[in-house]
This record gives sequence, C-alpha cells and structure tokens, in this order.
Amino acid sequence: MNLTNDSVCAWRAELTQKESAEKCVYSRIGHVINTFHELLQTALPVGPCIDALMRVVYRLYLLLTMLVKWVSR
Repeated sequence: MNLTNDSVCAWRAELTQKESAEKCVYSRIGHVINTFHELLQTALPVGPCIDALMRVVYRLYLLLTMLVKWVSR
C-alpha cells in the first residue's frame, strides 16, 4: 500500500470531520440526558404524564445502551 502525502492529509481531514460530528452528537445526547434528569427530579403528579415520561426514559436507556455497545466494539 503506497500512501502519498495528499492521501494521508485527506484521510486525516476526513477523520477530523468524523470526530467533529461525533462530538456534536455526543454533546446533544448529553443535553437530552440532562433534560430528562431534570424532568425526573420534578414533582409530577402520578398518572398518564409520569407513565409517558417513564416510557420515554426507558427507551432512552435502551438507545444509550445500544450506542455504548456500538461505540465500544
């Protein structure tokens, strides 16, 4: 495999762009987690509202579990 200087620079630029996109995604996920954390600490009345919130938090947990497994592979 013969790598020229231009192909190495292009590969590094692509990797940097990918890392930048990943940081943006992780930052947004952090904001979502913080939002749900605040919602869970709020004194909501028992009923359909808290049931819906718990369903969404459970789905978020499953999504984050899959994301961690995918990133760590």
